[in-house]
Order: sequence, then C-alpha cells, then structure tokens
Amino acid sequence: MGKRLSKKRIGEEKCTLGILGWVIFAVFAIYTLILLIPYVYAAFASVSNYKEYYLNIFPFPKDGIKLKNYVDAWTNLKHEGNGVPEMILNSLWFAGGSAVLNVFLSSCGAYICAKYKFRGGNFLYWFALITMMIPIVGSMPSQLKFISAMGVYNSRMYIFVNASCIGATFIIMYSCFQNLDWAYAESAFMDGAGHFTVFFKIMLPQVISPMTALILSDFIMFWTDVESSLIYYPELPTLATGLYHFRTFVITVEGMRRYPAYFAAILLCIIPTVTLFAIFQKKLMDIQLSGGIKG
Repeated sequence: MGKRLSKKRIGEEKCTLGILGWVIFAVFAIYTLILLIPYVYAAFASVSNYKEYYLNIFPFPKDGIKLKNYVDAWTNLKHEGNGVPEMILNSLWFAGGSAVLNVFLSSCGAYICAKYKFRGGNFLYWFALITMMIPIVGSMPSQLKFISAMGVYNSRMYIFVNASCIGATFIIMYSCFQNLDWAYAESAFMDGAGHFTVFFKIMLPQVISPMTALILSDFIMFWTDVESSLIYYPELPTLATGLYHFRTFVITVEGMRRYPAYFAAILLCIIPTVTLFAIFQKKLMDIQLSGGIKG
C-alpha cells in the first residue's frame, strides 16, 4: 500500500511540475513576444513609405517593400562630414578597441591581485568595489578635464587613455583567477618559466571563455554608447551618434517624411551586435572556467 501511495505521489508531483513548466513557458513566451513587437514594428516601418507609416497603426507595406529607405538611410545618415562607412569604422575602433583594452587590462590587474600577495592588494580590490558605487555623472567633469589635459580630446587615441583596469570587469576576472588552481603555475616555475610565460600561456588560456563574454558584452555597450561620443570625440561620430542626430532631424516638420528611413537606419545599426550575439551566443551563455585540477 505504501509503495502504491508513493508512486501516486510521484505521479502527482510530476504532473504539478509539468503544469508549472508550461505556465512558466507561456509567461516567457508572452514576454518574448512583447520584446519583439518594437523590432517587428521597425522592420515593417523601414520598408513602408511615409503615408503608410502615418496612416496605419501598424505600417504594413501595402504597395510593396521599399528597400530605397535603406539606401536613403545609408546615404543621408551623416554627421560632421562623416557618412555611414566612416561612422562604422569609428564605431568598430572605439567599441572594439575599448572592449579589448578594458578586459585585457582588467585581467592583468585582477590576476596580480588574486594570485600574488603584496601590500595594497586588498586595497585595490576594495577600491574597485567603491568606484563602482560612484555615479558616472560625479566623475564626468574630472574625466573630461583629464582627457583634455592628455591631448586625446577628439582623437582616436582616446581609447588608450580611457582604458580602465578597475571596475566591474576587474571584479569578475578577480573571482575567475581566484578559482584557478595554482598547481599548474608552480609546475611551470619549477621548469624555469617566468611570470609572463605563466600568465600568457597557462593562466590566461583558462579564462578565455569569461574574457570573450566580457569583451562581447562591453563591445555591445560601447557600440550603443552615444554619450561618450558626444562628449569626448564629437568630431569622430560613431554610428549610434549619427543615428541620434538623424533622429533630431526626423522629428522636425521638415524631416517627418524620413521616418521610414530612420527605422531602416536603426536596423542597420543593430545588425553588427545581433550578428556577434548569434555567432558567440554559446560563449555568452556558457561563462565558465576551463581546465583545472580535479580531485
């Protein structure tokens, strides 16, 4: 009798979990659809003419798809004499360069603090935590003055001066290096390897997965960053900055007819980040340490 009851209870628990799973799936499916609606709207608006856009709540292209809106966006998305090709190159330089430099320098600093004992090591860790609590607006005036004093205002060299080794990336990489076993490094030291060899050939390859994920997330953040471009290098606009200025034009009476082209420009702007996410989604979803000593 006891066995029958236990089997019955197991069946009831499985049924409950099955119903709960379907409910959770339905909630997330609805949430996903809500998130997709703006992008679907932008896709339809980008291939409609301005009359269809203004006369329909959801602008279906009744008179056929108008790809000329993408040509219009590519041709007229300009700022400070820079067209789309120049702004894409600026975006790749500032977003890609900043992401790689920030993650690499943070990894170097985190490795030293996590694996070497020296005076001030704990202070650097806590300093990184404290700086994360300071609002960005509070540090902006001093940062602008520093950038100007270094002579990199409106310069491509801005990424080298602005590169940071203290912040959220430092904290994450600090935890990654702390969890790595030091046995590999000790073996390498016994074989005559130096500190740089141990770092670049033994320790760094074990954290490639989280580093890749951090580089990708930083790249997406810098790619969509409008504020930095407007403040620190206004004469070298990125694609996001050009899109921002294009929007200020289309909201005027003179530029209202260009709204479909504006939506086309939005989709052009997000293509690189969507492509990167599609290619490296496993890296983003699987942030874990590779290698290690297992007991």
